Parts: sequence; structure tokens; C-alpha cells
Amino acid sequence: MFEVVVSLIKNPVEAMPDGGDLDISCGRIEKNVVIKIKDSGLGVNPENVSQLFTPFFTTKLVSGAGLWLATTRKIINEHGGSIFVTSESGLSATFTINLPFNQSIPTASSVTEIGSGSIPA
Repeated sequence: MFEVVVSLIKNPVEAMPDGGDLDISCGRIEKNVVIKIKDSGLGVNPENVSQLFTPFFTTKLVSGAGLWLATTRKIINEHGGSIFVTSESGLSATFTINLPFNQSIPTASSVTEIGSGSIPA
């Protein structure tokens, strides 16, 4: 899971060459751990959202094999979880990971922000 989170942080940082904001939150909602990573980059074009988790699909013009999101989804699925993205083209993208929490927890929903900051230009 460490590699998953690192990948989901590294990619938006690379997508914000002029700097921006990266918000990371983690919490529990019912019986799931929810991790959200939101950037203030350019977002994802609507026609590309459905292809983001397809192996070898990339929107990078310079580099990238198009495997990191497919691999990320595979790892999350192997842990019994799911990942999805919401995006507003030109504004931001948010990746949300849902993972089962294997201990008895209260049913109250709570999400706690664990970090946020700006990426310098």
C-alpha cells in the first residue's frame, strides 16, 4: 500500500509543474478506510477518465508507460478495495481509495485530514 500512496502523490506533483495544492485525507467511513488525494492541477479530460486504469494508457507527452494506475488498481483490488477518480477538466482531480477495515469499529462516519500543502513552483 505504501507504493500505491507514493504513486498517487508523485503523479499529481508531476502534473503541477508550476506548483499547486495537494490535499491528502484519511479516515474511516463505516467499515472502510477511505484515502483521498486531491490536487489543484489541470484535472483529467472527461473522455480520458474511463481509460485511466487501462494498462498502457497515458496522457503524458514526454514519459510514462501508462502502467502506474493499472498497477495501483490491481494492488488495491488484491486488498479487497476499490479506487475511483473524479475530475473537473482544468481544475483538479481527486483519487479515492476504499479499503476494508478488518477490526470492529464504530459505525459513525468520520474523515480526518492528515496533510495538505502547496507544491512550490
